[in-house]
Amino acid sequence: NYAEVVKVTYNANILTTETLLKSYFESHDPTQKNRQGNDIGTQYRSTILFSELDQKNVAIKLKATYQALLAKNGYGKIQTNIKPLDKFYSAEEYHQNYLV
Repeated sequence: NYAEVVKVTYNANILTTETLLKSYFESHDPTQKNRQGNDIGTQYRSTILFSELDQKNVAIKLKATYQALLAKNGYGKIQTNIKPLDKFYSAEEYHQNYLV
């Protein structure tokens, strides 16, 4: 019951959580359930894992904002889960820096 995710380490004084999560919502289709493009399965679900309460609050607020925009334009429900980070396992080395 795992999800393939990216762990992002950032300086909140330089890049806000809101800016980061806006980029997240705008860089994939959050209305797709258990898939992204041609990748299908629960490991490809849209999810935000937070480690701090303010991250959770920003994520919930932005999800609602984007949902209102999508609904206004006739699009489906955002499927993105927002949950606390419980465990994180790094992928094998050959998966690292995939998009770099």
